[in-house]
Amino acid sequence: MEILRLGDRAKAFRADDVAFGQLTAKARRYGGPSRPGPDSPFDDPDKTLPSKWDRAKAFNFKQANFERFTGTCLVARVLGKAPTEAS
Repeated sequence: MEILRLGDRAKAFRADDVAFGQLTAKARRYGGPSRPGPDSPFDDPDKTLPSKWDRAKAFNFKQANFERFTGTCLVARVLGKAPTEAS
């Protein structure tokens, strides 16, 4: 596979360890919970997702990284059944 760098911006783009380090240094750090839960971006309180591979933890970090790089916070909860209306 060959990557063609067409245009001035593409030719100027650096894809090395130094450039990657500079980009990640600019990213906001995630200071939230490392485990899924009610105060984290993702939660699976009913343990609906398979646990052989910790999907809930992976989704939590993916959502946290999305927020770090875009500034948009996504919050998701996986529930075993639809919640009922509060009385």
